[in-house]
Amino acid sequence: MRLDILYSPKRVMVTRPPGEIFEGRSVTLTCSCDANPPVVSYTWFKRSGTEDSQIWTGQNYTIEHISVEDSYKYKCRASNRLGSAISESMRLNILYGPKRVEVFSRPSGGILEGWSVTLTCSSDANPSVESYTWFKRSGTEDSQIWTGQSYTIEHIRVEDSYKYKCRASNRLGSAISETMRLDILYGPKRVEVFSRPSGGILEGQSVTLTCSSDANPPVESYTWFKRSGTEDSQIWTGQSYTIEHISVEDSYKYKCRASNQHGSAFSEYTP
Repeated sequence: MRLDILYSPKRVMVTRPPGEIFEGRSVTLTCSCDANPPVVSYTWFKRSGTEDSQIWTGQNYTIEHISVEDSYKYKCRASNRLGSAISESMRLNILYGPKRVEVFSRPSGGILEGWSVTLTCSSDANPSVESYTWFKRSGTEDSQIWTGQSYTIEHIRVEDSYKYKCRASNRLGSAISETMRLDILYGPKRVEVFSRPSGGILEGQSVTLTCSSDANPPVESYTWFKRSGTEDSQIWTGQSYTIEHISVEDSYKYKCRASNQHGSAFSEYTP
């Protein structure tokens, strides 16, 4: 005589097909157990954070076009008329190429000319990123400049204010960040004086001298000086200085000083 021993589900397990799971493919999870009488229902759950939510009923649970957002912990509950039992949870290891590639600078924000700046590339990928490649854009052309997660520019100059971007790659693919333009701060450079009208000025006319400069942030103040003999005297503040009804007595040498929060610079003399 063989005894027919009845028992609730035991050894509940979740299995999946062997091999790697690639984003975009489909995967089927199967729930199996030992029970007598046979299992009458299978219930599937996924864990997000500390919460389990019921997602399916049936021995098999298929995820179509799987994505990284599906990498929860999954488990199943098997039930017969004598009771139920729950499997251990299974986390899906979903493989995908780099996403969300971003460039960060240290220091961030404006960078004072002469400082050093380090650009760092970050990305989400599984398996981890294997290589980072850096590019800079001059005009409409990108040129490769470095390999490695970080790229450092020592003693940065205004000439380094290109657009920078990085490419992150693993065995499944690659992706490129948005471009980042470096905001390089510097005191005034190339301070020049222009006159209107230019050239010879007829006595009795008016003449306007205008000061121009390259600076970042823009020039905050312009100051005008005239030289008589060996002495300079301050005569005006503002980007332009106008002399009405000019006379021969006004034929001094004039210059301007451009200033911002990072320094100041003088123009050459304009006779």
